[in-house]
Amino acid sequence: MMETTSSQATAQNVTHPGWYAIGFVSALIMGTSAYVIAYNFMIGQAPLLIVIACALAGFILNTSLYWLDSAQKLEAFFTKTLKDPRSLLHSDAIINFASAVCVGFLAMHAYLEQVHTVIPAHLHQIIPIWPLVTFFSIANAISTFVLFYEPEDHIEKKPTTRTIRTLFRWLKEQYNAPRQTKIANIIGISQSLMYSLTNLWCVQSVIHLIVPQLSTISLIFSVPMSLALLYAECKFNCEKMQKIFQIDAPKYWSIPLLQSSLYALVVLNGFANGWIALGDLRHLPWALKYLVVGIGSTVSFAVMKSNLKDINMIIFNPIENQHRLIPVAMSDKAKLVEIIAKSFILSIGVYIECFPAVWQQFLAAAPVIAYPLVVGIVFTTATCAIDAFLHIQNTINNQQLQFGKTHTDNIKSANLGKPELPPNTNDSTPRLVNTLISIFNPLSWRRDQGASNSDISLR
Repeated sequence: MMETTSSQATAQNVTHPGWYAIGFVSALIMGTSAYVIAYNFMIGQAPLLIVIACALAGFILNTSLYWLDSAQKLEAFFTKTLKDPRSLLHSDAIINFASAVCVGFLAMHAYLEQVHTVIPAHLHQIIPIWPLVTFFSIANAISTFVLFYEPEDHIEKKPTTRTIRTLFRWLKEQYNAPRQTKIANIIGISQSLMYSLTNLWCVQSVIHLIVPQLSTISLIFSVPMSLALLYAECKFNCEKMQKIFQIDAPKYWSIPLLQSSLYALVVLNGFANGWIALGDLRHLPWALKYLVVGIGSTVSFAVMKSNLKDINMIIFNPIENQHRLIPVAMSDKAKLVEIIAKSFILSIGVYIECFPAVWQQFLAAAPVIAYPLVVGIVFTTATCAIDAFLHIQNTINNQQLQFGKTHTDNIKSANLGKPELPPNTNDSTPRLVNTLISIFNPLSWRRDQGASNSDISLR
């Protein structure tokens, strides 16, 4: 039997399969969005075979990198948020959220352009175009914010005050930096500026399409978000560009064909991001246009190259790192598959409810498939309802036990030497409030429903 390492056991004891399911679906949506965005900005600018290859490379790399540690990141984010909701009001959180919203508009713009081109018109009555586009775009923005935002402990670390003096001090440090660092910063800032302009244009295009009357007013909404994205991208891209020449660990090159394939994916993905940075500025002179594409491709190469270490860790140490993708225990793997399958079946049920005319046509055309599908939807809905009822019942019972124990301990500590009094059962408001909080608290997704929040360790 395979032995479980301490790190795997720790992650497995804390992380519920539900987080793995959400993380996998989020990564799949991010990969799909990367494919559509790359295809949308490259089509017509390069041969179709290269366009598809670059889009597929973006899909593979983005899905893999967003999937890695997604369950742990999601749980850590919601743990931090529920313990300290005010952390979302910090300047770093607001900047990251605004940047994520910009990326969501970028995805929506690409989806809207390609939906009407790729999907035939007669299928628009069957496929819920706007709900799917909206869902994928919002999921893209939320995933970007949650999976890449790393909240800091602002209680112990005082936030730095940004003034004109500190800005000039930073500029002086950059001026006195080595030549290689200066070049890296110039390239990183240039790419960030072009990418932010592309996002600004996409936000304007989407708002003009949805609400044409607010095109002018939307500048008040889009410009601050683009500036936030520019700030976040500059810091991130400059750091990655300064490390572009770092050599990978020699052990990863023990299989040259594998590493060459990974670097080929990084190059293709970088070429796609160069065209994304160009955006709608395709009318520029060819020399300037390819300069922008070259800078965008170089920065994207530096960013993805730094992330290849995580992919190589999965490839070369799959047993030790499998908890970063899927649960370790077989029972949790089965639970993960069950959650994904039930979610898919329930989504079909929602589709049937929203489009009854399409369902009636399908029922008349293929009753052999339709009737078992209805039975599956009803059975899945019933099992989910039973699971929810059992979870709520267990939560209420555990809360009652915990409330009774806490009440008894308080009486003992306050009345030492006095006879014990039974708990006051007339006032049930605290117990009811605690029960409702526990039911709708994502942190209750744990094997031991009676465990307290203090047992949850952040990674």
